[in-house]
Amino acid sequence: MPAPHLPETIHTDRLELLPQTLDFVTLVLRGERAAAGELIGAALGAWPSGGELEFGFAGSAATLRADAGAIAWLSRTVVLRDERRVIGSVSLKGRPDAAGQVEIGYGIEPAWRRRGFAREAAGALLTHAFRPPAVRRAVAAIVPSNEPSVRIAEALGLRHTPERTAKYGNGEVLWAITRDTFASSLAGDHRTGRPR
Repeated sequence: MPAPHLPETIHTDRLELLPQTLDFVTLVLRGERAAAGELIGAALGAWPSGGELEFGFAGSAATLRADAGAIAWLSRTVVLRDERRVIGSVSLKGRPDAAGQVEIGYGIEPAWRRRGFAREAAGALLTHAFRPPAVRRAVAAIVPSNEPSVRIAEALGLRHTPERTAKYGNGEVLWAITRDTFASSLAGDHRTGRPR
């Protein structure tokens, strides 16, 4: 079987969003952080940890083993280009559903927060996600008390909905944006992380 097509790296003014390959995910899960860093050409530091490592990476590995083509619809490692350092990740949580909806997630390591990196990375990922015409809506599941994530969602044009999800078990509310609303929210705003 031929190797799956690797999606392109998404570039912003300061960041690179690298697709997380099965080789990379496997090295991280094995604790081979130096080798994983060499593979992507960036220092991992303390990233990933906690739930992202335990659940996110394990889930990505299982998905990629079953469907190598899903790589375009999964997590990306956020690399600070000038320093060649991993500062977090942004994610699509799988292929679009039958209604054309995708779910996004984002997380930046604490030492790198409050510098606009999450907004830049998530904006670039949304731009990328809306490229296929079949994608009509993007959602983010956010715990209402997570004010930083709410502010990022709002800055990207996502709006609070009455929809809730039991998927993660923490009372998350869905924030959503349509393709058309996102396209108009980007007009003239270079800080959103649109790809160059």
